[in-house]
Amino acid sequence: MRELNIQLYKALWGMEGSCRDQLTRAAQAGYAGIEAPLPPANLEAEFKDLLEEFRFITLPR
Repeated sequence: MRELNIQLYKALWGMEGSCRDQLTRAAQAGYAGIEAPLPPANLEAEFKDLLEEFRFITLPR
């Protein structure tokens, strides 16, 4: 029998604070990843770095 692995994702829609604040709260709550729009071009590198730092999977909208 195969093991079922359920992963929960946090939608960032409606969350306030910086990208770091939002991802920190999602990580502290135990989410495996996030669902978020792609960031503006000037924040793309920071966003990618934060995804790696928190080891998040992202589901783009």
